Amino acid sequence: MNSLETVRRERHNNYSPPLREMDGAIRRCLGPGDFIRINRATHRSIISSDAPEFGEVLGVVNQDELRCRMYSLMTSTILTKFTLQPITALQFPVAARTINSEVVAYNIFKNISREEVEDLVFIVPLRDFESGNVFLTGAANLYYVRYLIDKTNAICFSSVDFFGYHYIQPITVRMFSALNNLSFTVKRLMYHRPESEDTKRSTRIFFPSDAFHYIVYKLRDLSIIKCCTSKKQRMIKYFDDLKSESSSKVVDVTYVRVVTSSALRELRTILGVGIGLGSTQFKPCKTRPLQYCTINSILTSVECQNVLPQNIMRKPLQPIYADGIDFCYSEQNNMLSCHVRFSRLKISSSEVATSRIHTANVLAENVGAYEGAWFQYDGNTFEVQRIENGICYCFSVDEEGVAVELPSELVNQLVSEFGT
Repeated sequence: MNSLETVRRERHNNYSPPLREMDGAIRRCLGPGDFIRINRATHRSIISSDAPEFGEVLGVVNQDELRCRMYSLMTSTILTKFTLQPITALQFPVAARTINSEVVAYNIFKNISREEVEDLVFIVPLRDFESGNVFLTGAANLYYVRYLIDKTNAICFSSVDFFGYHYIQPITVRMFSALNNLSFTVKRLMYHRPESEDTKRSTRIFFPSDAFHYIVYKLRDLSIIKCCTSKKQRMIKYFDDLKSESSSKVVDVTYVRVVTSSALRELRTILGVGIGLGSTQFKPCKTRPLQYCTINSILTSVECQNVLPQNIMRKPLQPIYADGIDFCYSEQNNMLSCHVRFSRLKISSSEVATSRIHTANVLAENVGAYEGAWFQYDGNTFEVQRIENGICYCFSVDEEGVAVELPSELVNQLVSEFGT
């Protein structure tokens, strides 16, 4: 093993105590409302001999045991036996277009040892999955549920409400809420970016410590840069006698840098398949609620390298100008900074998008003006209201009350260039 590979492995193996203790910390915190994947090597299944098995924690029996309702993957046998409707794109457009699997709940209860818990999972009711509030679609630990299977029938079933009111959130709901918010934040950085804007975007959000260390724990790829450092940070102290003072404090900062394609693929198993991709199309609005990816539009994409550069291995905190995603976490402040560097790619064919995300829906390029078409003209975005005698009557979607009348030939060209 060469010296660079040794450095890389040592950085992962000796990163920090929270990583090595994450399994035990999760098991100790489990309680009612949590969802778990059960370790097949230590648990004898009562539902199936080979499929993964899940549990919903209903109570704590003692310090070492949990009382769980059992779950398993939906199968064609179950659909046929109980005459259940399969997932279709017409009724369930979100679920039908993701790689996430459906699970079913059972009226089977069992005591599970904490040592049999392999990982947390997120089992979301299908109504919430379809609501548009779930941004982790495609994540490896995300599932959705519709039915509870009894001996003779199947009934509609909803487990824990992930978006509902919780006086004290279960750890599964807390992890899901944090990861879901981070996924939304990263995705938002990639969308609706003007072409004149720089290809770097940054943001900062409050983020729970346990959720951040869970992400780092799940990122196992050796090309991912993980390191910790301490630094001084300027702060202001506010006293009760209305005095304030400029001071400094020492904060512990953890860096996670995703700069290779294999690392980005692993990050997508945690935060969803849409991470690192976006479109520069205009934001959907009330007058035009849908915005599609089209030929001749621009795709924003984090185009990572295949191999981690050697200079980054030696000095992991030096500036990186290649595409990637960096996370910087301040332990004392619970603040997570996210920095995204991306490229702009013209969608000359649908394969530009579908080769990067298999669920991409790319519409063909418009060949001319039609009622409802959008285009840019004189610094505004216009929509074609009607076409009569070779004249297009258009109104601005940016400024109320602004309207123009343009020749159809000109609007044909503008619509094609706009690519919507």
